[in-house]
Amino acid sequence: MADRLRVAVVGLNFGRWLVENELLTGPGSQACELVGVCDLDVAKARALAGSWSVAAYADYDEVLADPGVDAVVLMVGPVGKGALVSRVVAAGKPVMTTKPFETSSALALSALREAAAAEVPVFLNSPTAVPEPDMRTLLDWIGRHDLGRPVAYRASTWCAYRERPDGSWYDDPALCPAAPITRLGVYLLNDLARFVAPVRDVAVQQSRLFTGRPTSDNAQLALVHDDGTLGTVFASFCVGDGQPYLRSMELNFERGTLYRNVGMAPGDDRRLVRLGVSAVVDGVRVVDAAEVEQSDTGYQWELFRRACRGEDVGPLIAPEQVASAIGVLERLT
Repeated sequence: MADRLRVAVVGLNFGRWLVENELLTGPGSQACELVGVCDLDVAKARALAGSWSVAAYADYDEVLADPGVDAVVLMVGPVGKGALVSRVVAAGKPVMTTKPFETSSALALSALREAAAAEVPVFLNSPTAVPEPDMRTLLDWIGRHDLGRPVAYRASTWCAYRERPDGSWYDDPALCPAAPITRLGVYLLNDLARFVAPVRDVAVQQSRLFTGRPTSDNAQLALVHDDGTLGTVFASFCVGDGQPYLRSMELNFERGTLYRNVGMAPGDDRRLVRLGVSAVVDGVRVVDAAEVEQSDTGYQWELFRRACRGEDVGPLIAPEQVASAIGVLERLT
């Protein structure tokens, strides 16, 4: 594509994976051209920049001052990320970043509202700027089948990690509370925010089974929402059943139930999402099912490119919705 965005990646811990799997040859390569990298470890940045034949920036200010950078891909931890995003927005550059957006819902709201007021796109991989196909289908079914108000939900996701401490924020219980929820379950919290009212009360259970980190590797939440909806979210690094990152959800409404990836996965392709609905319409049971294909990482590179070029890509997610899951995580400390 001739009109690719020229992007610089800031933060090369997870950012290295993103460059190698999403930007150089992966799903972002058609929308974005990597032109430079930046990291607190300058030697690391220079070494990787050399291997990728791109620029190595000395610091964040140099990235923001470069007119050859159209947008910043910010792959840093959540602590203080709101301030970093505000600096990018002040420089007039759009941002692609990763979850969690912040550790403070107030700082997240402030940064995202600044971006919205300045009409500078800020995209995350979760929650996505616009609903992915699975979310669009489920939201459509709610209206089409008149499911009514939400009543309860059960959501779960897992994988098999056997980690050792590395001095990162993953090792700090204050920054990474109920670690599987903060790192993995946050995807579910972000998805659920599209369906349910704000959270009123949260109770957490967690344990350490296999991890070498001081933070937990097995956790679940019980949640009560402002409108009385009840829910549970389970996330674990302890389950190695060949079905990682399924992000299963079962949502009960007053006149029906929605399903996403419930039950054993039929194959290994995580891009395929299984959906279903069972409802009662005019006294008759109605069922529907669908299978949609979408990115398994959530980065909407082509939509990001179009938004950065001034195209109307539809209503973007509200700052308040992004801050919703962060508010839940704040209650876990």
